[in-house]
Amino acid sequence: MTLQVLEAFDKLGELKWVSSPIQAISLDKTYGRGIVFAYPARLERLAQYGHLSLIDSTHKTNQLEWKLFTLIVRDQYAS
Repeated sequence: MTLQVLEAFDKLGELKWVSSPIQAISLDKTYGRGIVFAYPARLERLAQYGHLSLIDSTHKTNQLEWKLFTLIVRDQYAS
């Protein structure tokens, strides 16, 4: 792991967020690595309501040009 990834895991741990490294392969056989992280209460909400209502993807919006995927879950108030 790179120094930036280790620093990210350290910071996420300080914030009490759940995090895990991931590996993926695209349809064109390109391999990639990343970090999945979430606030524990939000994971509980995802488990409770069980579906996502929006997935957003951005890239080149941060210093390291890491891609960011945001997942949004509807709650009991449809918000």
